[in-house]
Amino acid sequence: MTLDTLIPKAAGIMADRLRVVEKLKACKERLVESQQVARLEYYVLDVATGMRASSKILGDFFGIGDDYRRD
Repeated sequence: MTLDTLIPKAAGIMADRLRVVEKLKACKERLVESQQVARLEYYVLDVATGMRASSKILGDFFGIGDDYRRD
């Protein structure tokens, strides 16, 4: 492969990745909105490591700020 063929291929791969990232962001926004409407929350605690993860809505309910390490 030459540089002339690699550059367009790399640009295509990067464009595909950007499209996937944008789709994931949109899906996450829809999920958060659905959780808000349905009032669905989650909380996970890994007892072995002490790491916690929770939905933003649940964090908001308990006053946990966005700067709190969730996972």
